[in-house]
Amino acid sequence: MKVPVNVRAVYEAERSKNLSYATILGEFIDNSFDAGASMVIVSLDNDTLSITDNGRGCEDFNLILGFGNRMDREETALGRYGYGAKAAILNAGDIVSIQSICNGYARSIKVDWSKIESTQDGCIDTGSELKCLPFDGPSETRIRIKSLRKSHNIKTAEALKETLSVRYRVGLLSGRSIEFTYKGDAVKIAPMACPTLSEVQEDRFDIDGHSAWVKLGIIADGEQTKHRGIFVEYDFRTIIERSSIGLGDNPPPGVIGWISLDQTWPLTTYKNDIASRDLKEKLNDAIEKWASGLIARARTRTETRDFVRIENIFNEIVGGFHECEEGPPNKKARRPGPKGKHGTQVGTKSARGHKSAAVPQVGDRFGGGRCPDSGPLRISFSELPDDSAMFQVINNVVHLNTRHPEVSEKRDDEDAIFRHAAHIFASHFCHREEYVGRLFPEIQEFDERYAKMVSAIIGKIRSQKMVAT
Repeated sequence: MKVPVNVRAVYEAERSKNLSYATILGEFIDNSFDAGASMVIVSLDNDTLSITDNGRGCEDFNLILGFGNRMDREETALGRYGYGAKAAILNAGDIVSIQSICNGYARSIKVDWSKIESTQDGCIDTGSELKCLPFDGPSETRIRIKSLRKSHNIKTAEALKETLSVRYRVGLLSGRSIEFTYKGDAVKIAPMACPTLSEVQEDRFDIDGHSAWVKLGIIADGEQTKHRGIFVEYDFRTIIERSSIGLGDNPPPGVIGWISLDQTWPLTTYKNDIASRDLKEKLNDAIEKWASGLIARARTRTETRDFVRIENIFNEIVGGFHECEEGPPNKKARRPGPKGKHGTQVGTKSARGHKSAAVPQVGDRFGGGRCPDSGPLRISFSELPDDSAMFQVINNVVHLNTRHPEVSEKRDDEDAIFRHAAHIFASHFCHREEYVGRLFPEIQEFDERYAKMVSAIIGKIRSQKMVAT
């Protein structure tokens, strides 16, 4: 039984996919490096995208335009399915011009995808003729796409430069180069910078006959970096960025690592993941067991650093609240400042029961101070006997219970821990027993004083996080 295929419908379906510029450029650059190119030049300008390389060139344009068509070369690493670059050409824009110099000939073709037609033999008619002329010069391939289907701006360009820096780190370190030009402004892409590591662990793994080299490290204190997690690399490019492979269910933010796969590993169509779920899980389990000690040490260091910051912020703010409410010795509480300016406002009734108590406002500046009654508070993770309690305050230490599911699941989520701490500290300061154990209560609606406390703590923490590691 023969099944007819509407080739034009297949091409139109591919054109309907909304591929990102990062994916589109990735497919072109992969093909260039697979063709032996040492240099790729990318140019994005108004309504035109062009990619030029100094690879071996191409004699058969069916290999560029026809789905499933591909050529195996000795140096081919990522081109496996004859699919990715075709999809990129179809998605990028309406009109594509291709010129390739190979073995003494310059071949060129121009295709308008909006005018293609199906033929009876299951092909498509591009409506264009392939031109082929003798040419004495070095080999190269140039793809120019006009009438782009996606908009772009300077933010798009900056994001693409960052993506190329991360994605092609290995290729760039090995001597290949990528030049990116946006509206006439050209830059040479530098490989992703690796942070200073205070501890490193590396080894080779064999997973069912597939080899992987793994390197993990703990980011040094004070090191400024936005790159964390695991980067999985295959030949000249990174296929998975900032993953948690091998780091457990709650990966610590202070760890960075690289997994280098050999060419026996199966990849997905767009080369952005390991195709075999079983192999990926086995690799994950092997790394997690091997790196358990390093991960635990990284978690402890990160938690200690973050907790010290939270403690300092909290005790500073609490001192300000305490001074606002009680006032300096033998002096009255502060009254509101001029209308429309920051200051304190008189609350209708405070928790202490008198109407003249002042309520701090978001944006107030707070001086140093101590938590009333008990001195400054500290915070830490602890395993408490009762797994139903999210936290317990013992001798000025707020113990977050690691046996409680909510705490355990969010242990390595910085924002969640900051919110936990803010609510806990505010509850403790306000002496509201009914709030104990409720880390995300909806009590702001009926307790303005508590809400102001939480808002001030979280705001201060977030502002300091912007300049912290």
